[in-house]
Parts: sequence; C-alpha cells; structure tokens
Amino acid sequence: MSESSRPSKEPPAELEMHDGIEQAEQSVELVRAWIADGALMVSLNADAFGERVSDWGRLLSELTEHVAKATALQGHMSEAEAESIIRQTYTAAGLVQGSQPRARSSEGRILRTKH
Repeated sequence: MSESSRPSKEPPAELEMHDGIEQAEQSVELVRAWIADGALMVSLNADAFGERVSDWGRLLSELTEHVAKATALQGHMSEAEAESIIRQTYTAAGLVQGSQPRARSSEGRILRTKH
C-alpha cells in the first residue's frame, strides 16, 4: 500500500461549539457521533433527560430540521426534499413502525458505507 493510499491517522476534526454556549447560564453536551471505518460510533449523555425519553425524540426531530436546513443552504436540494428523505430513511430503517420497537443488531452498531 502506497503512502498516499493509507488512511490518515490524524485525529478527527472537532466541530466548533455554537457561539451561544459560552454565554449560556446552563449547558450540557448530549451527543457526539462519528463514522469510523464505516461504523457509526456514538457517545451519549444518557442521563441528560432521565426518564423523559420523549425529549430525545424532540431532539432527533429538531436535528432533522437542522440537517434539512443545512442541506438546503449548501444547495444540495430544498429543505422540504431533505426532510422528506430523512423521514423516509427513518421509516426504511424501521425507526417509524407505530408502537413496535425495531429489531436491534447483536453488536449494537449501525454499519454504514465509508464516508
């Protein structure tokens, strides 16, 4: 394997914190996520909402809106198209099935193609 084709061993780039975090009276980090060797790796502050699991649902819903808006701002597609595709992906992945929980893999990882 040539030097140029070897994967980089540099640490992943960290995203910048939002400007409002430092001025906030209270703040808490909830999620960090990476794609590493094609697998989704997630660190959660699982106790952040306690038993209020619906707050995680609201967070995911708001993240969907942010991703759709960012996709539109980058000119890839309209915000409505991006949100529709994300919602279709939730359904295809089994995340939206009425009241039935989706089946889990034994490894607890979601494998993805390399990004």
